Amino acid sequence: MSLRAPATTLTAQGHSVSASTVGHLLHTLGYSLQGTAKTTEGIRHPDRDAQFSHLKATATAFLNDAPPVISVDTKAKEWLGNRDRSGRTWRPGKDAIKVDCHTFTTNDQPMAIPYGIYDIANTGWVNVGTDHDTAEFAVESIRRWWQHRGRADHPNATRLLITAEAGGSNDPRRWTWKNNLAAFARESGLEISVCHLPPGTSKWNKIEHRMFCHITANWRWRPLTSYQVVIETIAATTTRTGLPIGAELDTGSYDLGISVTPAEFHALPITPNAFHGDWNYTLVPIPPRTPQAPASARRIDPNLTMMLTDPALTGMSRTDFEHLVAVPGTLLGRHGRGGIPATLSPPAKLPPPANQQRGPPPPAPGSHLAPPQSGDHYLPGPVAGRHSHQLVQPMPGRKHAPGPAPGRRPALTRIGSPHVGTATHPGDSHRTPSLTVSVFSAAAPGRGWLR
Repeated sequence: MSLRAPATTLTAQGHSVSASTVGHLLHTLGYSLQGTAKTTEGIRHPDRDAQFSHLKATATAFLNDAPPVISVDTKAKEWLGNRDRSGRTWRPGKDAIKVDCHTFTTNDQPMAIPYGIYDIANTGWVNVGTDHDTAEFAVESIRRWWQHRGRADHPNATRLLITAEAGGSNDPRRWTWKNNLAAFARESGLEISVCHLPPGTSKWNKIEHRMFCHITANWRWRPLTSYQVVIETIAATTTRTGLPIGAELDTGSYDLGISVTPAEFHALPITPNAFHGDWNYTLVPIPPRTPQAPASARRIDPNLTMMLTDPALTGMSRTDFEHLVAVPGTLLGRHGRGGIPATLSPPAKLPPPANQQRGPPPPAPGSHLAPPQSGDHYLPGPVAGRHSHQLVQPMPGRKHAPGPAPGRRPALTRIGSPHVGTATHPGDSHRTPSLTVSVFSAAAPGRGWLR
């Protein structure tokens, strides 16, 4: 705010003062020029202090036993190019670094994504990505730190403690984060424990004021024109305590939208902590548990099986039905799931079932085949040489078609809707509903085949 504005207002009200006089008066009253202060953290989580106490106790226990404790986070993304950056540095007079006057961000503009790992033993590592900040990228950064620095600094380590904020690519609500972390535990043989900071407290993450602040100060005035400049600037960062920082460029591709199914997630060898298991958990270096089949797949009601294999419904004996069901399993075992032939040719001749003569059985007295009606539902009819016959009483009062001509194929079973029929016995005076089940089949004797 300019001091000329209040000076002009006071002069218009009859108090003739200058801008400098207004400044002196404001200083006398205790006023000064101030900016904004980032201090408002939003809603305070009720377990925030308890989580910090748990995190401190866990880290102390790890450090006493010598396993590594690391703090991880993603630094702000940096657009590459000859762009203006805040900050100043000492250079010869009138020899300022020349940058572009106007810079526009496009989809093909290169970008650096620094993911940092700070070891409490006072060492650092930054994996500079070029694609997306995903959970897979976060775990890959930890993996590279372990391969290039962590394993050498902690050769006897069997456990690892990771402290991270509760958002971003290492969000504890992301199943992909835990899935990739479990894969890293199996590869490294480490038992990995994770403690997340409470929501809204990311600025208290160790890496923020132990490593990232020094990297920011080192490249504040320098245009980041290439990935090479980014890597060299990070590696050249030093502190008064002698913090060494390694850096590596990661040109891998990390796709967005990758998901983990509930079955895969529940099979992970993850153990939630008794206190806030969503923030504190441990992954052991063992393969995922084999998910159990659902209860519906493990138990089959025998009464249901008997009902569905009833000869009156299938048109064949239960022995023949079991033989028919076994055919797909035989084909799968012979060809594999991906190798089943597209078409199946019927055999030249199928032997008739035992104790059964060839050809259709004689029709029952008074039985007929009912033609299909609109709105009926159809089921596959008899197979393997068995022929149709009326399963229930025909509906009185309906005109029925004669039986099928020999040699005609296909087979369809029609289950009609309940109808009201006449009494089936002379003494019955009421009308009873009945369900008509008709079978249409004309497989030639000895030539029946599943169509």
